[in-house]
Amino acid sequence: MNVLAALLLSYLAVLLLPVAVFGVLYTQIEKVMEQNANHANLALIEQAKQVVDGRLDEMHLIARNITSHPKLDSLLRSGAPSSGTDHYAYLDFMRELARYRNSSSFVSDFYVYFRESDMIVTPSMKSNSAMFYSGVYGYDGMTYEQWKMDILHVGHYNGFLPIAEVGNAARKKRMLTFLQALPFGEKSDPKGMLAIFIDERQIAALLEKITKASHGTIYIKDASGQVIMSYGGNPQETEGDGEDGGRMMTLSVHSAASGWEYVSVVPEEVFWAKVNGMKRMAIGVLVVYLIAGAAACVYMTYRAYNPLRDIIRFIRQSKPAPAHRVRNEYDYIKSAVADSFEKQTEMAEQLSRQTPVIRSNFIARLLKGYVNVRELSTESLAFMGVSFPYPCYCVAAVGLRDASEFIRGDTEGEWALIRFVTGKVAEEIPFAVSYPVEIEKDLVAVVLNMPEHYGVADLYDWADRLQTVIGQRFKTSTTVGISSIRHGLEPIASCFAESMKALEYSIFTAYKPVLLYEEMRNKAEDYYDFPLETEIQLINAVKSGDKKRRKASSTICTGTISAKSR
Repeated sequence: MNVLAALLLSYLAVLLLPVAVFGVLYTQIEKVMEQNANHANLALIEQAKQVVDGRLDEMHLIARNITSHPKLDSLLRSGAPSSGTDHYAYLDFMRELARYRNSSSFVSDFYVYFRESDMIVTPSMKSNSAMFYSGVYGYDGMTYEQWKMDILHVGHYNGFLPIAEVGNAARKKRMLTFLQALPFGEKSDPKGMLAIFIDERQIAALLEKITKASHGTIYIKDASGQVIMSYGGNPQETEGDGEDGGRMMTLSVHSAASGWEYVSVVPEEVFWAKVNGMKRMAIGVLVVYLIAGAAACVYMTYRAYNPLRDIIRFIRQSKPAPAHRVRNEYDYIKSAVADSFEKQTEMAEQLSRQTPVIRSNFIARLLKGYVNVRELSTESLAFMGVSFPYPCYCVAAVGLRDASEFIRGDTEGEWALIRFVTGKVAEEIPFAVSYPVEIEKDLVAVVLNMPEHYGVADLYDWADRLQTVIGQRFKTSTTVGISSIRHGLEPIASCFAESMKALEYSIFTAYKPVLLYEEMRNKAEDYYDFPLETEIQLINAVKSGDKKRRKASSTICTGTISAKSR
């Protein structure tokens, strides 16, 4: 993977991390909100259940009073009234029922059916069943015979009929019917029936608060699971199958007192309306965040990658692409840097191998006075491997006078070897800072950098050790000419000239091993002084082996010297 893709993926990962955290938090918040809404709805349903159970207790109290009335049993066993006494018994029971009518506003009306006499008694009237059904409380969609067979002659026990339209054309109401077979507890062959009507509006008023708060539907099931009433919508709507296909949320509470189950069905879209609004807004903000974040990631990626791209472009312009395959830009830069370091090391090695040559060239030029010492710096000297830590300088000229025991064939290679050995020995003797340089075939010059307290005795000691090593180990006789000690680098050329004069003076001292310029200059001895032409003639005569000419030249020189002496 190249660096550009890696940078982009890194920025995108940082961008998506808050999105992932937000998604987890949003899911948890959504669950908490759903739980809170369910708890709120359950609390409303529980409150409605308690109120309805309280009102049903009032109804059950009326039913218990009627079913346990002492006059009820005789009327259930008696046939059709045939005398005034029989009619009075029914009227007297009717007055007893009237006392219960106003005991609860929850109960709309009630009646007692007597099967043996086929009579029905209400708090306000007495009638036979046919007239009562047709004129007072008939059920829509149900015939008189069905009413008798399915309702009056069935052993109901604390039973309820679903809410239905009850009454004649002028007084129809939606009623919930409570049925209790008589005598109380009879289920197989009841002698009568107690029916209590509850107006739907009585219960709807209690459930309205829930449906308004949830915008859903609440319905009630009796103990047998039959839906006896609903409010706010279609009771057949359950979770996931609303009329419009939308999902529904269902909550239920069971009443242990009445056996009823209160079921609340709320459309999810109603519950999630505000949540979905917030969700849409959050998604919109998230989309904007992702678009802006992606753009920022691309911008920052290119901004971070541009310097790297420029470096890669510069490297490619400066050097060819590597032969081996590289994984990414960093690997390419690493390879280029490694190659550069390798070449730098190689150059440093080459330079280090050339340092002795450069140093020798510098020392030779310094001795000849070709170097402007005022422009020399510590860095430039260090580059050539030269260091002058002390203030005093002098130059020693080492003449290789006789190397016949070391050299066998008098070749240039052998002379180069003995010059090299001489320079190394001079450099390695622990005296001061020494820098040797080859001047001629049999001549090596050494620049000595010394502390101020060094003197002539120290120079003699150094030269003696040098000659001892060269003579004993390499079988070579040497003569050392040493200049005077000077301060600073400016007089180095003069020091070299002095050392050469001291070395040349060794001819007149029978090749004394060590000659100091200062001693040679102060020594008062006889010297030869004759014209240059006479010297040339003498040299030529010696070289040619002409004894006569040599003798004549010697006579001229002697005469000149005698004249000088006088």
